[in-house]
Amino acid sequence: MPTTMLSSWHDSAAKTAIVDFVDRVTKEGGCDFVPTAQRIATFDNDGTLWCEQPMQVQVFFLIDRIKALADRDASLRERQPYKALLGHDLKTLHGLGKRALFELGFAAHAGVTDEQFDAIARQWLGSARHPKLQRLFKRCTYQPQVELLAYLRQHGFKTFIVSGGGIGLMRAFAEEAYGIPHEQVIGSSVRTRVEVQDGRMQLMRNAELGSFLRNGIAPVLKVRVDQKELHAASLVLLAQIFESRKSVAHDRTTIPLHHQHHGLGVGEVVELVGLAPMIEQAEIVDSVARVQRQGTAARGKAQNEDT
Repeated sequence: MPTTMLSSWHDSAAKTAIVDFVDRVTKEGGCDFVPTAQRIATFDNDGTLWCEQPMQVQVFFLIDRIKALADRDASLRERQPYKALLGHDLKTLHGLGKRALFELGFAAHAGVTDEQFDAIARQWLGSARHPKLQRLFKRCTYQPQVELLAYLRQHGFKTFIVSGGGIGLMRAFAEEAYGIPHEQVIGSSVRTRVEVQDGRMQLMRNAELGSFLRNGIAPVLKVRVDQKELHAASLVLLAQIFESRKSVAHDRTTIPLHHQHHGLGVGEVVELVGLAPMIEQAEIVDSVARVQRQGTAARGKAQNEDT
């Protein structure tokens, strides 16, 4: 199979390693041959398949979503943590802690059906632009990686995204951007419940954590050969993959502070992202459980008062 599909790649050790690996696992009769049904390649999304600087696209989406919710319900502008976020009051937001971040995240991702969220995400992705590159976020993908995904599929691999990002937002663009179908995108999620609306069963998104993938999972090409696991761990690429790093250097200082996103300075937003950069999953589960217990207790109290 010709390697012209990897046209954005320089002739380098990284490209040679990829082609050699794929040749070995697809050569019938070879000692490393892997049947087509067992060829799976998994990739992280943020910073691997698309740009995550000056901050993850998910955070831009959250800010715009909270702003839209506040436009519909002005009372949010006077309630914390919405007031702090909309007023760019990062000191207060810091003081409110992890619970505030979860509340903002749940507000942005819950309270609607899966279908409704998909429509919201697609509409946002259809107009939201990177603050420096001024191109649609869904167009801020790394071309060498897109080519790699296609190259692997040409050789019988099924490609997956396994990421810490929100599954709903990723599924809204993954097939268009990467050729990866809806069901092959795995990410963090909220819990859902079944509701009947207008005679149709719908999945309603709850303000409860369903799954959380801490920092995503490093892109790993992983296949099974005679009970052995063959790893091309990240294909040892993240440093070499972005040989064409013309658009965005991989650090959060590349975008000047004067670039704004709906009035919030990028520098401020970067600080916002730093509020909870490396929360251990155990801490998250504990925090969410505590918030959920408080919510359950409040609902119980309200029901008792009603009766």
